[in-house]
Amino acid sequence: GDKIVSKGEKVNKVKKDALLKAGYSIIQINAKGVAGIFAIFIIGLFAIFNYLKLFEPQFLNKRHISVITILSLILTFIAIIIPPNWSIYLLPVPAYVMMLSIFTKPRTSFFITVILTVLISSALWLSAARISVFIIVALFAAIFTSKINFTKRLHLVKVGFEISIVMVLCILALYLLQLCLTDMASK
Repeated sequence: GDKIVSKGEKVNKVKKDALLKAGYSIIQINAKGVAGIFAIFIIGLFAIFNYLKLFEPQFLNKRHISVITILSLILTFIAIIIPPNWSIYLLPVPAYVMMLSIFTKPRTSFFITVILTVLISSALWLSAARISVFIIVALFAAIFTSKINFTKRLHLVKVGFEISIVMVLCILALYLLQLCLTDMASK
C-alpha cells in the first residue's frame, strides 16, 4: 500500500525494481524501439503476403484477408490488455490457431501464427522460452485441428481439450527446466 512513485517524479533503478515487484510493466520504448517494432511488423506482413501468394493464393481475397486481419487484431489486442501480473499464457494462441485453421488451412494458420507470435513477443519483450511454448502449442493445434470432423460438434471440444493438455505439459516442462537451471546456478 506504500506509494512507490509520484506523478512527474523521475524513476530511478530502485523504484523501477519496486514497480516490477509490485507487478507493473515499466518498459520504455524510444523512437529506435518503435522503429524496430515497426520494421519487424513490416517484415512479418511481407512474409505472410509472400507465403499466401506462393503457397495459398486462394486465400488472397477480401474475405480471407478480413478474417485473418480481424482474428490477428483481436489476439494482438488481448496481448496488449493482459495485466502484467497475469500469466502471458492466458493469451489465446491455441484458439487463434483453431479459428484460423477453420477459415483457411491448418498449415496456413500455423505459419501466420508463428509470424504473429514473433511480432507480439518482440513488442512485449517475451522470453524465447515463452515464444517456444506458443509455437509448439500452435503446431499441435494446427495438427489436431486438421483432424476435426466438423459434422460432429464433440470433435471440436475434444481438440480443444487435447490442445490444453499440450499447453499444460509445455508450461510444466518449461517450469521444471527453470527450476533445474535455478538449482544448478545456486550450487
